[in-house]
Amino acid sequence: MENNKQVKRMLEKNGSKLNIKESITDPIDVVLKLVDVKKCSKEIMPEFYLKPKTEQMYYSIRNIPENIKREAFLLNPLLEFEKKVGIEDIDLNIYEVLINEKSRKYYLSDFEDSYMLFFKNRKVIYIVLDTYLGLADTNSDLFLKEYYYARGITKKDLEEQTFNLWEHLTSFD
Repeated sequence: MENNKQVKRMLEKNGSKLNIKESITDPIDVVLKLVDVKKCSKEIMPEFYLKPKTEQMYYSIRNIPENIKREAFLLNPLLEFEKKVGIEDIDLNIYEVLINEKSRKYYLSDFEDSYMLFFKNRKVIYIVLDTYLGLADTNSDLFLKEYYYARGITKKDLEEQTFNLWEHLTSFD
């Protein structure tokens, strides 16, 4: 299976760099370790952005590679994957990354600024987070990679090759 080979190659290349933890850290706690944020009203982002982003996050759950255990993808331990997870379960929270010393490197790196109109024409790094399913998105590639690394993986993720492992390994490329 191609996905197994890809995970194996990624583990061979970056296995010594893994951030293995006892448990997965709450997504907002990870964000706050990396940057300071200000929560924004959902109204800041128009429906033509939020609706596809919600759908993208929802369908990412449904399109997990075959070798990845789907039930291990979800960060919410109370949610069983086989239960009906509807698109309405995704609750996006929007955060603006505050410009300060903590976030300086992200603002100095390349980030997608096509949505700056929503932030009164300021170049803003934003984070879209769903803490129920543990999904995150941002317009900063550097932040996203560091987020997945900082969130870490568990020994179970490593042993069972969960989606958390997959996300973690992609933070190295």
